[in-house]
Amino acid sequence: MRIVLQHVKSALYFQGPGTWTKDLNEAFDFGHTRRATDFARQRQLTGVQVIVAFIDSDQVETHLFPIDSPPQMPAVATAA
Repeated sequence: MRIVLQHVKSALYFQGPGTWTKDLNEAFDFGHTRRATDFARQRQLTGVQVIVAFIDSDQVETHLFPIDSPPQMPAVATAA
């Protein structure tokens, strides 16, 4: 199993800082979906999704997870 980031429009996979690849096997494996999501959000990457790929000798099964913006925290009023 591999956890990778994919640019939605180009279908390229994140390989490293400033580097993207067409080959799923060359993509950086984040190991956990949370790591991939946190990485994309911290670097403000847009138009990417997390791919969970199960690779079985001759078949690849993928599951896509779009990355939504983190929820906004409501403003908290303080008593004066």
